[in-house]
Amino acid sequence: GTLDPGDMRELGTVMARHHLHAESTTPPESLRRPAWDLKGRFGHGALWGDGTRLRSLTPEDRLSLAEAAEAASQAIEALGRDRSVFGAIHADMTFENVLATGSGLVIIDFDDFGEGWFGFDIATALFFATPLANYAILAEAFLHGYESVRALEPSVRDALDAFLIARGMSYLGWAADRPGDPASDFAESRLGPWVAEAARRFTRTGSTGWIHQDDSSATPKGEI
Repeated sequence: GTLDPGDMRELGTVMARHHLHAESTTPPESLRRPAWDLKGRFGHGALWGDGTRLRSLTPEDRLSLAEAAEAASQAIEALGRDRSVFGAIHADMTFENVLATGSGLVIIDFDDFGEGWFGFDIATALFFATPLANYAILAEAFLHGYESVRALEPSVRDALDAFLIARGMSYLGWAADRPGDPASDFAESRLGPWVAEAARRFTRTGSTGWIHQDDSSATPKGEI
């Protein structure tokens, strides 16, 4: 289906409330969850696998993704780990994990919950909207909703393209470890080229170029 800016705005407010809670709460020492830090995002130690191993990628694609991962890592690492930018995140807050109720949106599926940068949570919510012709409108609606509840550090907003690359590569890594799965087939045929091309743009310019996308006729849609 289509995404509505109003829905995106409401999701932004929900995520901001989650992040406000994370920022003000210290998890108990007994809580042990995988970290969505740099090791958890890229390369051989990535929680969802190494995106450069997706079997459908060309050698050029693999190089582009590796170069983009390095550039994105530097941009993300520069944010530091202050509690205003790093804390407990859902890490999979897509619309497939949102229930609409009479009292508002309810978030489900905390399987991937762990510590990470708040920007990665935001990129997760935005990622599957990137192919849509009105992505810029949807992204701004989400961010407007978010900032109506919680201030977003300018440095985090500036790093969103780096987080989108990280999120895209995590989906490729997930698919690389599950060849033959229908979702992996989608990743191999459509998501891989989509992320690899964005990786090339990101390495050259620091931008995925997705915010300027105005033609969704041949771009991937779906969920992994």
